[in-house]
Parts: sequence; structure tokens; C-alpha cells
Amino acid sequence: MDRFALGHIAWPILVAHARERTTLTYKQLAKVIGYDTARVSRAALWSIQDFCIEKGLPPLTSIVVNQRTGVPGQGFKLGSSNLEDAQGRAFAFNWTTVPTPFPERSLARLRRRKGKSAVPAIPQSFEVPDAEASINGRGPYQDRFRKLLLRVYGRRCALCDTRFPKLLVASHIVPWAQDSKNRLNPQNGILLCSTHDAAFEHGLLRVQPNGVVELAGLDAAALGGDLHLYLKRTKMRLPAVAPRFRPRPEFLEWKLARVKA
Repeated sequence: MDRFALGHIAWPILVAHARERTTLTYKQLAKVIGYDTARVSRAALWSIQDFCIEKGLPPLTSIVVNQRTGVPGQGFKLGSSNLEDAQGRAFAFNWTTVPTPFPERSLARLRRRKGKSAVPAIPQSFEVPDAEASINGRGPYQDRFRKLLLRVYGRRCALCDTRFPKLLVASHIVPWAQDSKNRLNPQNGILLCSTHDAAFEHGLLRVQPNGVVELAGLDAAALGGDLHLYLKRTKMRLPAVAPRFRPRPEFLEWKLARVKA
């Protein structure tokens, strides 16, 4: 069971405790879900926390605490408020206005098929309707998109040798908000390290439809010599595992038109 399925089960449990203005421990949550280890609770809370942050909701995961310390674990993102304020907002919010996220029926097509294929199964449809994203947030879909690009690009940045997983970003070419029909399309993505992703996102680095990479008229004096040399690449490396998933030229053309404008 993945973290989103666990989040779906944990959500109503947290909502019930928030309604009663009570906290619970990681072990208590895991037991109610049906597991003996608190690690399962952390997986469930990870998906719920990301969902609440994306939707601008109160931090529902703040009411789950360590049995010994009485506060949430290190993975909890407190933000700018203190814990008492965070829990107060979670207790006061009317959670009945938010549908339970990550229902199985809406995520079934994202599940990885069994088998030893080098590339994860491609979804039958690349579209993520806004109504579906509204219920689940972007998390499950971005997670699936990232796993696909990691396999397609051999877990390495397309523009450098970076392999450190936490620095690799599944970057959309046509942004999520601009094209709901291609949100899961591997040809609408490039696996980039965080530095190349930022440069690509802001138009400093431009990928031509033929794969040639250019800097946007910025010289070493503007970028700094080290960064200029780092970004200066002549051609993008094609996907290592499945070249057929190379970025679609029309998506790159769309991106070029936007950054030039």
C-alpha cells in the first residue's frame, strides 16, 4: 500500500480527532490503520501534509505527536506559526467541507503494473482533469510523473551528471496549470537537477526542438563564471532507457515562445 492509499485511510481518523480537539500518537494512528509500526503513520502523514500545504488548509498533521515528546516528528513542517497555533487552526477548521483525498477509484490508473519492464507502465490517458486534481491535489500525479522520468532518464539529470535523488526534479515543459491533457505525458517532461530546473523554468536555459541547449544571451559576467560553465551545454542527453520518450518538439516550441515573450 503506497503513501496515498495510507493517507486516504488516515484522513477521516485525523478529521475525527480534530473535531474532538484531541491529539493522537504515531503508534495510535498506525494501530487504527491496521499496522504495528509507526513508520506507516509517517508515510500516511507525508501525503496528507503535502495536500494541506498545496490547498492552503490548516496543518491537520500537527495533531499527530510523538508519544514521548508530545510534539510532531522531524518530518512535520510547522511553517511560520507555533505548534499551539497550528493545532488550534486544525481543531477549529470545518473539515467536512473537504472531500477525503486519494480515493482508490481516482488513483487506480496510476498504480504500477507488475512485471520487469525497464520502463513503468504508461497511463492510458495523460490527462488529469481539474476536478480530479481538486480532490487529490497534485501529489499523486507528480509522484507518478517523477517515477516515470527517473526510469526514462536513468536517474540522471538530462543536462549534467547529477544522480543525487533529492536534487532531481521532474520538470514539466508545458506547466501543469496550462495543459491538463498532458500532465502525465513523459514527452512533456525533462528530468533535471534543481539548478538546471530553475534555469529552465525562468528561461535562462532554453532547449530547442532539436535538443540544442542555449543560454538566453547571458554571458559569464552576468551569471558568474562557474555557473556559466555549468549551464553551458550544447546538446541535451536523450532518455537513456526509452528514447521514444524524448521531449516532444511542439512542447519545446511552446516553451520557447513563452520565455521569449
